[in-house]
Amino acid sequence: MSKKYRMRHNDKPYVINDIERLHEECKKLAWDKELGDYRTQTALQSGGDGDFAEGTGTYLGNNEHQWDKLRPDLIGTYWEKFFDEFPWKVYRTRIMIMEPRTCYSMHVDPHQRLHIATYTNKQARFLFVDPPELVEIPANGGVFKVDTRELHTAINCGNEKRWHLLMSLSNDDDN
Repeated sequence: MSKKYRMRHNDKPYVINDIERLHEECKKLAWDKELGDYRTQTALQSGGDGDFAEGTGTYLGNNEHQWDKLRPDLIGTYWEKFFDEFPWKVYRTRIMIMEPRTCYSMHVDPHQRLHIATYTNKQARFLFVDPPELVEIPANGGVFKVDTRELHTAINCGNEKRWHLLMSLSNDDDN
């Protein structure tokens, strides 16, 4: 794993102490009773409403800072405490589930992202083009800063879903 992508806070890696609890909370939010399955994206932050889909998907040219509020239905829950204790101001936080044997299109994001893998497998990786690099983000509680302003994709060649909590950093943190 490249040190370039490891997020640090006060020269020490910031670690989520209870990654199993975080994963269980992600599972609760991502479950869709009507589908009988997990949604591939679930928003935790919104522009003020409680829509789980607000801010998910691709929004080229939009200011991601508009998705800066905890969904109202999450106030008073595990998630309010999570964001209160998290050491960075983040936007557009989403639970992202990548199905087995899938690959996203090559793309560039407008901001760097923080990634926390809550559940993954050894065959789930980021692929960067220039320079070529495969990057694994293990589900070890680490918070990883990924410069997704570079051309990249994510691949899951394994047989299990990959779960990430994904957050956008503000422009001030894009250095």
